[in-house]
Amino acid sequence: MAAVMRCSGEPRQAAVETPAVRGEAFFLTHCASCHGPHGRGTALAASTRPPDFQSPAWQSSRTDEQILQTIVRGKPGTAMLGWPMLSNQERVDLVAFIRSLGSGSDATRTNGGG
Repeated sequence: MAAVMRCSGEPRQAAVETPAVRGEAFFLTHCASCHGPHGRGTALAASTRPPDFQSPAWQSSRTDEQILQTIVRGKPGTAMLGWPMLSNQERVDLVAFIRSLGSGSDATRTNGGG
C-alpha cells in the first residue's frame, strides 16, 4: 500500500482499489437511484421494489453468473435495464460490490453503508 500525505503532513495509507471498491463507484453513480446507496432496494414503491442485496436469503439464492447476467440483460417487465455496454471488468466489479453488500462487513465498502 502506498502512503499518501494528509493535509497535516502526516502519512496515511491509501485505500486499496479492489473490484468491490471499483464496483461501488459505478453502483453509486448508475444503480443507487433504484437500488439505494446501500443496495436495500428501497428507492421504489413496494410493487416494483428492487431486491435487498444485503439480504442473506437473496445473496444465497443467486450465483455470481446469475447476477452478472441480470446486469447484462436486465429483467424484462421491470425497471431494471440491461447494461450490455459494460466491459467484463466493470461487470465483475459490480458483482463483487453486490456480493460485498451481503457480507455484513463495511470493510469492503467505502461508503460505510448498511
